[in-house]
Amino acid sequence: MYVSWDRTQWKQNHLFMAAVIWQKRAWPIYWQFLSKQGNTNLVQQQALLRPVLKLFSSYEIVVIRDRGFRSVRLAQWLDERGV
Repeated sequence: MYVSWDRTQWKQNHLFMAAVIWQKRAWPIYWQFLSKQGNTNLVQQQALLRPVLKLFSSYEIVVIRDRGFRSVRLAQWLDERGV
């Protein structure tokens, strides 16, 4: 299971979204509105990913992310969960 996530602006809202990649498409499965602009922190990233990891716990998950999510602590947290 490939899961991507990203932060984007939609109108005046700042949206943090996780999507499943399936048949060359990203299907949004979980999102949160953020109260600020800019990058997310580890706590916000964990809060977005916990429900997604739980939902797909019976699958092998590969996370796709960009440079905005380069935290070593996040990588360790994902590794501890088998991602």
